[in-house]
Amino acid sequence: MTTTELAIFIALSLAATVAGAQVHRCEDATGKLMFSDRPCDAGQSGGQILRQRTQAEIQQERQQAYEAESRKQDRRFAEQERELAEQERRMLMQQTQPPVDDWQTRKNRENAATSAGSIANNGSRWDAKAEAERAAQRREESRRRQAAQKEFMLTCTGGICTDEYGASYSGSGATLFRSDGRTCSVTGSVAYCQ
Repeated sequence: MTTTELAIFIALSLAATVAGAQVHRCEDATGKLMFSDRPCDAGQSGGQILRQRTQAEIQQERQQAYEAESRKQDRRFAEQERELAEQERRMLMQQTQPPVDDWQTRKNRENAATSAGSIANNGSRWDAKAEAERAAQRREESRRRQAAQKEFMLTCTGGICTDEYGASYSGSGATLFRSDGRTCSVTGSVAYCQ
């Protein structure tokens, strides 16, 4: 290092030391406030408000800041661990608990089943195949109900009788024959079939 570089380094070091040094608050006789790095003049009142800190004080302040940051990071890490443990606990509880079968869940299942069987379920276009399947299901349900039932209400006009399910009856008097071949006896407007 040359003498010129050494002189510049010393001058800059001194300037930095002076810049970070003491601060004085001074008030003159007219009440004007001034802040300076020099002590107040003889005609001014006031004093030093910020003194230059020692290296030990600066080092202690840095150490305190480091320790505070370390504590802050430790708290964050502990909080993250607690959140992770809570998430794991919730997942374990969900796996061990039986599924909830409340009203809303049942309704959602019923709605899904209804939508799946809808005749307009393929992109809101009419589904003729689904319509035919549903009509066949309705006819089969009607046949099952008729087969289980022994008693039918009749409506007769012009010698032909029909029941509430659309089955027709032929014959006269107290004995009628249903379209599926069953023999029925009639009492008033009720047919009893074997």
